[in-house]
Amino acid sequence: MRDKYTILLTAIGGDVSQSAAKVLRGLDIVDRIIGVDLSSDNPHFVFVDAFYVVPRPDSAEYISMLENIVEKEKVDFVIPISEPEVRALWEAKELRGWNKAQIVIPGGLALPLCLDNLDTVQFLEKRGIVMPWTRLVSDDEVPKSFPCVMKDRWSWGSRSFLAIEDEEAAEYFSKCRPNSLFQEKLLPSDQEYTCGIFRNKKKETASIIFKRTLSGPRTGKATVVIDEAIENLCNQIASILELRGSINVQLIKTEKGPIPFDINPRFSGTVAFRDLVGFKDVLWSLFDQLNIDFQLHFSPSAGTKIYRTYGEAIIHPKEKEA
Repeated sequence: MRDKYTILLTAIGGDVSQSAAKVLRGLDIVDRIIGVDLSSDNPHFVFVDAFYVVPRPDSAEYISMLENIVEKEKVDFVIPISEPEVRALWEAKELRGWNKAQIVIPGGLALPLCLDNLDTVQFLEKRGIVMPWTRLVSDDEVPKSFPCVMKDRWSWGSRSFLAIEDEEAAEYFSKCRPNSLFQEKLLPSDQEYTCGIFRNKKKETASIIFKRTLSGPRTGKATVVIDEAIENLCNQIASILELRGSINVQLIKTEKGPIPFDINPRFSGTVAFRDLVGFKDVLWSLFDQLNIDFQLHFSPSAGTKIYRTYGEAIIHPKEKEA
């Protein structure tokens, strides 16, 4: 077993992948970080040691190009960040026998189940988890109640959420987004939590709970919370999904208790937040796939606050050749 490994991150132009790169850069077992993205017009040079432009993950060339990069850069692990890339690499692994490098994605039933928001709701409801009412826009029925939320069926985090205030808005946006979902708007909105869940091959589970404040679609600030009901729900979801690896659950703490409304089968935008307070699910995921024994012990300090900060990167224009 080697001491250092080369990691490939997808979607390095986005904030989630850049957060994961920050975490990886601080790990002793990481030698080099390779980044790929659909475009080179991003600050990849701040985060990775080598960069490549790749096609869309639904293109026929995507997997073969990744394979070439993996071989050229001697990549040991590939960490897909965006949901389309998670799906593409899960299919490459499960259906096509990918063996070029280890793919860091959650195991068990989390994939491909949690890439489909409707399937996720129905699956968990059947197993006793209270979920928000959810129906296809294409069912051509008026939502059960207003206000409600319209969201993509295929998991994209909170970016696709749209508030629907009345029947007129529901009818209008149904024409624009016929493949979306209507979902119950959980209240109160100031009781939103984002939870990281990790479960290893020994079926040991750790979770971290943040009460969060959004800045646009992302977590702008978060406070570590100790909440027995939410922790029990996280453990229950991990067990039902037979999880191995890391997922993220978003929920509202309602009068009926915590109710999840989104499950992301990937590292989330709070991955650097979590790492800073000792919830090291990136490192744990690598250790678990390397079959390295480690102590899954995490004792969060309630009340710890984390704020998202912003920085700048600059590229000066190249001097014109004489």
